[in-house]
Parts: sequence; C-alpha cells; structure tokens
Amino acid sequence: MAAVGGVGGSVPVTQLTVEQLGHVRQTTEREIEMLMTKIGELNVAHQKLTASRECATFMGESSTPQPVLVPLTTSIYVPGVIQNPSELMVDVGTGYFISKNPADAASYFSRRMAMMKEQLDKAYGVLNQKRQLFEAVSHLLQNKLEMAQAAQAQAGAQPSG
Repeated sequence: MAAVGGVGGSVPVTQLTVEQLGHVRQTTEREIEMLMTKIGELNVAHQKLTASRECATFMGESSTPQPVLVPLTTSIYVPGVIQNPSELMVDVGTGYFISKNPADAASYFSRRMAMMKEQLDKAYGVLNQKRQLFEAVSHLLQNKLEMAQAAQAQAGAQPSG
C-alpha cells in the first residue's frame, strides 16, 4: 500500500485517520491539478519550439529575399522583406538574441525541444504517481467511511438493556 511522508518520515496510508486521509486526498488532488497545468504549459512551449525549428529549416531552404508581414502590435502589421535569410536572430531568453544561420538555429531548437521532452516525461511520471496515490487514498477513505457507517448502524441496532 502507498505511504505518505513529510519531515518526520513516511507513514502507511492504512494507519491514517479519516480526517488525515481526507487531507491527503485534497492535497494530492491540488498537486495533480498543478501538475496538469504545468504539463499544459510545457506542451505549449514545446509546440512553439517546434514551430521555430520548422521556420528555421524553411529559412535555410530559401536563398532569395522573402516578403513578410512585420507585427507592430498584435493587430497591426507592415509589409517587409527578409533580405538575408541565411542570418536569423534567435531569442535565447531574458531579452538576449544571438545571430545564427538557419541550420544552427534549427539545431538549437531541437536541443531545447529534447530538454522540454525530458521535463514533460518527468512531469508525466510524477502525475501518474500522484494519480495512483489519489486513487489509493480515495479507495481507502471510502472503505473506512463505510466501515464507520456499518459500525454506527450496528451500534444503533443493538437493544439497550
């Protein structure tokens, strides 16, 4: 059976009271929700990296100036031309940009995608563990509640006398 732990060590869930099981269940449910949110964010980031890699690959296949629409805001664009498609400015985070050729840019995005995939795999592993704990605690809590109700019903059915 599963065990829950804290600073003082782990305790088998079968030894927890109904109140403690309820608390563990709520905490685990919140952790599952947070993990699912994080996984969603990682998936969005992975999709953006994929689009960036595909764009870098496309730019590497082009040697002529390319017309583009340059965004000024999310709603306003102006026409422009990419004069040198063999030089890309790659956002490497925190406001830093590095000039790369399309092949190096695509390689950079592939490495970032691999790192993102590792993070996703780890998050899915933790999510599966949390789901198993949630199911085990929920099942045990249900059993303990049913046993308590049966004990109450039996105590109420006995004649006093």
